[in-house]
Amino acid sequence: MKLRIFRNMVILSFSVMGLFLAGLALLWWSECLTTDYVILLWLALLALAVALAYYQTCAIVRPIEQMSPEKPLFQIGYKELYPIAEHVQNMQEQVQETMTKLEEKQLEFNTLADNMSEGIVILNDQGYILSINKQAMRIFGLQHGENYENQHILMANRNRELLKLVDHSLAGQNQDLILELDGRIYQVMCNAIGKAGVTQGLVLFLLDITEKQQQEQLRREFTANVSHELRTPLTAISGYAEIMMHGLVSEENVQPFAEKIYKEANRLITLIGDIIQLSQLDESTGQFRWEQVDMAQLAEEIVLRLQSKAEQQNIVFSCYTEPTVVVGIASVLQEIVYNLCDNAIKYNKPNGSVKLSVVQSGINAIIKVVDTGIGISQEDQPRIFERFYRADKSHSRLIGGTGLGLSIVKHGVQLHNGDVELESTLGAGTVITVRIPITR
Repeated sequence: MKLRIFRNMVILSFSVMGLFLAGLALLWWSECLTTDYVILLWLALLALAVALAYYQTCAIVRPIEQMSPEKPLFQIGYKELYPIAEHVQNMQEQVQETMTKLEEKQLEFNTLADNMSEGIVILNDQGYILSINKQAMRIFGLQHGENYENQHILMANRNRELLKLVDHSLAGQNQDLILELDGRIYQVMCNAIGKAGVTQGLVLFLLDITEKQQQEQLRREFTANVSHELRTPLTAISGYAEIMMHGLVSEENVQPFAEKIYKEANRLITLIGDIIQLSQLDESTGQFRWEQVDMAQLAEEIVLRLQSKAEQQNIVFSCYTEPTVVVGIASVLQEIVYNLCDNAIKYNKPNGSVKLSVVQSGINAIIKVVDTGIGISQEDQPRIFERFYRADKSHSRLIGGTGLGLSIVKHGVQLHNGDVELESTLGAGTVITVRIPITR
């Protein structure tokens, strides 16, 4: 490179010297030449000098211009430029490596965010969307595939409470919000991002708490119902006992009063037992032992236990079974079948019938109870498996039902990963079918 520059400088030097000598010659010849000829010669020499300078400059700069920015080491006109080109290429490789890592991190974040069950929305300090995952788009009812980045959160959802939450958070007041969208309940948590007290953006988390809210509501209702159900027999027992304590009962009425106290106490014991069992099934806290259960034998034993009760009401109780073995919890399966048959007898008509069948169909055990009882109305059927719900409240009180039998059935079936189906016509009878996998 030094030789090339030296050569070009020599050429330029000789050119300048030539122009200088030519100028002296022109001064000497000027006495012999006219003014026009002198001007023309000077212009010609000046043009020649400019052309030579341009040519030499291009010759010096051309190798530098031909260096590739992507591959600076590929073509180097001057070997003296090699250290600079090598440094540039190293910097370019580092930048490329950094960009690749950033793209990988971005891909990992997008994959993680899109597969989360929670909605995530990242906003800038003006409330414009920087990133939104699939779950958040589903919650807001946005069309999948459309790009909502760099759009205001207002374009994603126009809920006033949500927009107010964003405004307050951008002002430095972090808040939470319970938001209801399309029949679902979400908890929206808004966290500010920034430094030195300056908010640079927001992160919105949208958690679906519908089931949690429903469970809380069920717990509140359950507590209220338990309090009411327990208060009724306890009040009766306390009232009868108080009358007897003050000697206000004649001798011939002592036995009927004692019988009423006994029945109310039994009802209370039954109610408490059902509540405990339902709680164990609901929370899965019971020490359950899974084993092979002969469902045919279990069904026949329950028929024997309830046969006398059926005969008292002139109910024909029949049973059909096929060899069926289920891996399950014997006590829970027994409660399922017992409660179904007991309800079929309780809510039956005089001279009616109850048919119990246990068969195996594929990978499921099918338990079916068919009765000719009072039936269940269409409006009551969706709620019949709720705790303490009674389709016929007056009749249930009369026969001493706790309102927990079918709820125990439902939770027991769910514990075995099965399902229960109800078919009923008011005044014509009820058919309840339970399907339970034969293997755990």
